[in-house]
Amino acid sequence: SIIKGTSGVNKKIIDIEEYVSLNKERGQTKVPERLREKYYAEAERYQAYIQDNGYWDSIDLARECYKILESGEHDFPLYDFMACDEVQDLAEVEILTLLNLVSDVSNEFGPRLERMFFTGDTAQVINPSGFTWKGLKRLLSKQSGRKGEEMMDPIHLARNFRSTEQIVELTNAALET
Repeated sequence: SIIKGTSGVNKKIIDIEEYVSLNKERGQTKVPERLREKYYAEAERYQAYIQDNGYWDSIDLARECYKILESGEHDFPLYDFMACDEVQDLAEVEILTLLNLVSDVSNEFGPRLERMFFTGDTAQVINPSGFTWKGLKRLLSKQSGRKGEEMMDPIHLARNFRSTEQIVELTNAALET
């Protein structure tokens, strides 16, 4: 997700120098520096394999969709609103594609970003995309031309309604056996 998903629209993967220099403390990657060259080599091997065999992955698909949306050469309408759950699992190019699926024309409901809703839980990351709420806010600010301090900060929920006390007790009992 980092090597391919942050490479932008016209590149399949980021440059190795950029990947190796990512800052772990800023949440740009969780991969230890000593392993980054190995991870990068595997990403290159993976990308060559899917290209050689005519396959696509979700990041390739998002990149192509983004290009179509940016070109304006599509005959489908854009959405007025968007709600995106599990945003923590999306690569940057996937988020950019979603942003472009919402009409950028202000309407009675407000500008584009005010008609978008993102939810996610960084404790439930499946795809290690380097996601942070601060990074999403920065990306949204950049895309909207607004300053970061004008963007709404994430609201953190303190209560989880999916894990009732009974579910937690059952899970703990199962783990103890």
